[in-house]
Amino acid sequence: MDQNESYEKAVGLDYEHMVKFIIEAPPIGGVLYNNNSSIDNINEDEIIEKITTGQSKTILDKSFHVIEIEKQDYIPFNISTPQEIVILSAFMKETTPRAVLYPPSAQREKLQPCIIQLPIFAIDYIIKPILKGVQIENVISSLNHIRQKFEGMCCHEMLLKALRSQKNIFKNFDDDILNEAISATEYNINNSPDILLLNSQSLYEIKRSSFINGKIYGLNPLLFNPSQRRFKRRNYIFKKSIDMGSAVKTMPVIKYEEDINGNMQICYSINIGAIIINRSAITSIEN
Repeated sequence: MDQNESYEKAVGLDYEHMVKFIIEAPPIGGVLYNNNSSIDNINEDEIIEKITTGQSKTILDKSFHVIEIEKQDYIPFNISTPQEIVILSAFMKETTPRAVLYPPSAQREKLQPCIIQLPIFAIDYIIKPILKGVQIENVISSLNHIRQKFEGMCCHEMLLKALRSQKNIFKNFDDDILNEAISATEYNINNSPDILLLNSQSLYEIKRSSFINGKIYGLNPLLFNPSQRRFKRRNYIFKKSIDMGSAVKTMPVIKYEEDINGNMQICYSINIGAIIINRSAITSIEN
């Protein structure tokens, strides 16, 4: 099996059809507090416009260099130097994407310069049923919540797989250890990191004096509390740049439509892919 065949099998490109994940929000109802913002009194075009403009950037958007793509199953990606890469992959019959290290660490090899096919998978974020009287703000908030949770999990999954064991610092989180981790990251990328992905426990251990203009020692703090136990104690330091990795996304397609039971629903559809090409650019403090 040559390098391309081995790679395609490892990351799930040997399937005939694109994998799709269906992410449903818990049902939301609503009391008609404000007649003007009830979804019943807004036309479809305005509903879609309000949902589009009301969505915030996810942890994945804030952590990776994002490239807008057309709707397709995969895109070519140039690997210019020998690398170990981490791909966000989707496999049939699995409920969530999986981060894949290629070549596997057991092989002690690197992917040689080539053009790979970066796999893309589809996501439908769905809110249903939308009952009479629900406020458009509730719909926007619910959609934001499931997007943040799912794409935040994808981001953590990739960082967890990409992190080298020697770059994980097992110490209590404090300002001195944070400075140590920043220095370790700068050494590997010859540049200053700009992202600090925090868990909530660590946030409370940072001195107030360390916050200057919303940043912590020059880092933009992002707070995310993953549900998976293996993510909970990690705090990642890295630089958001094309040299670390990229996420690719299509423009979302939003539909306000009836489901098979005749109830109204919102469907927010998007295609996503992601890659990390510099594992050494990531440091973690595990407390």
